[in-house]
Amino acid sequence: LAPMCAALEGQATRDIALVCPPESKKDPLKCEVLVLHDRGRRVASCPFATDGEEAESEAELAGDDAPPAAADKPKSQNRLWRVASSWLRDIGDGKVDEEVISIVLNLDCGSVETLNEREACLVVGTSHGRVVTLRPHLLHMGELVPSHALWNTLGKAAVAEQVQWRHTTSLMTAIPGGFVLSLRSNRQKLQVIDGRHRKVFGEWSLPPHRGREWTALAGGATHIFVSSQGGACADDPAEWVDSKGYSCTDYVDKKWCTQDGKYGNGWSNMWGAFDRYMNSAHTAGTACCACGGGDRQGEGSTSQIWKFPLPDSLRTEVAARIKADSVPDSATA
Repeated sequence: LAPMCAALEGQATRDIALVCPPESKKDPLKCEVLVLHDRGRRVASCPFATDGEEAESEAELAGDDAPPAAADKPKSQNRLWRVASSWLRDIGDGKVDEEVISIVLNLDCGSVETLNEREACLVVGTSHGRVVTLRPHLLHMGELVPSHALWNTLGKAAVAEQVQWRHTTSLMTAIPGGFVLSLRSNRQKLQVIDGRHRKVFGEWSLPPHRGREWTALAGGATHIFVSSQGGACADDPAEWVDSKGYSCTDYVDKKWCTQDGKYGNGWSNMWGAFDRYMNSAHTAGTACCACGGGDRQGEGSTSQIWKFPLPDSLRTEVAARIKADSVPDSATA
């Protein structure tokens, strides 16, 4: 078990990110955990090992003949940063404030130490759907401020769509090559952002699973791992379409409905009520989970983790960058 983290005493966590520097391949106890807490307003760094465990691990790696650890070796300390709030916004009515809900450290940065330097290494996702990199404030030690936006969400309708998922965490992960992956579009799609070039690399749909809902994301150089919540709402009937042939997916993609069964921003008053397009004794409001209907029996039970290979183009690019990054500078001079 990891040691207790004093910075989190009495705090409820919102998201975590595991950070392992290169030397952790030989010594896993060098890893640290970044924890987002205080409603997304603070980030703490918690070590995997206590000082005694670190000393024992270093001695074991060095061998039996290694000298004892120095008595004046600085002790591991939990580090704490405050996320500046002036850049966060609302959707225009002053009621729905933007909050940071996900964090990940860009793997190009290597270790947590970069958060105390001028590097823009911490990537955060917000309840409004934005993906932003943070860097240390130039004057205020321990404060993180925006460096640049990797993905911005503009417009009241687009923001409102993201806000309904604000209580979901672990929506992002970082993989080698400077890429950041996130779950978007009601957690039905995988979006890949190229952090080095600050642009979207691509977007892919996750396979649908009846009765399950994608809830969290992690990944590596070749595969991603996505957790799903079992017993989630399932569209019922499963392949329902309205009298015009539009499916539940169409109602979501076109923003024709909301999760509480109301009409979405994409629905025109000229089209009348959902009842006008009833089919098989159902409307979108009774058949589609995304529209407030569907079969919700057993909702919220059992979780599973699914493993998927990275899309071919992404896996090829990741491999190429890993190879290029491994070449010493002297070899390319």
